[in-house]
Amino acid sequence: MGAVSQQIETLKEEMLESVKVYFQQTGEQIDDDFVLLLIESLVDEYKAKRNYPDYFTEEQIEADVAAYFKRKKTYFAMKVIPAMVGKIGAEGQVNHSENGISRTWETDGWFDDVIPYCEVL
Repeated sequence: MGAVSQQIETLKEEMLESVKVYFQQTGEQIDDDFVLLLIESLVDEYKAKRNYPDYFTEEQIEADVAAYFKRKKTYFAMKVIPAMVGKIGAEGQVNHSENGISRTWETDGWFDDVIPYCEVL
């Protein structure tokens, strides 16, 4: 495993520990494997948003992923992952109203700061 891959794994573990602390404070239990699955899905979504060119090596992609998640790990651990857990069973819900309770969820804004790669034709 290269140094960049190890850095990504370390970031995932740090995010996992932060999420566990968050949920301990709320009195809820959460499975480590499930949290790691959510983190991996966030990494995959980030990669898809970046739209890396074909000539990027896996090491370049991993370095970019590591730099982004290093900068945003607290945001994802304290805001995004708890929000993902809280929405289980109603994924993608945009609006819901029942008995005077109204919910509107916005999940696509998690990666609004990500600028995709593009090429000029």
